Amino acid sequence: MSDLGFLVGEVHAELLIRLNEERVVNSISELAKVPIDRFGIAVAAVDGAMFTTGDAVVPFSIQSSSKLFTLSRG
Repeated sequence: MSDLGFLVGEVHAELLIRLNEERVVNSISELAKVPIDRFGIAVAAVDGAMFTTGDAVVPFSIQSSSKLFTLSRG
């Protein structure tokens, strides 16, 4: 495993234990349907390598995440 793959796994493990400290946003209906224990990370390297961990392959609503992509097109 590469250093990046190892790092993705380490970050996931560290944040996974903090899930009980947060709550699911219920003002957005699609996000309110998501179980609190769903958590994954996916990183795509510029060389095309993919590093995933946790629930990264589970489909999800991008809701607020999409704002980042919209604003970055600026």
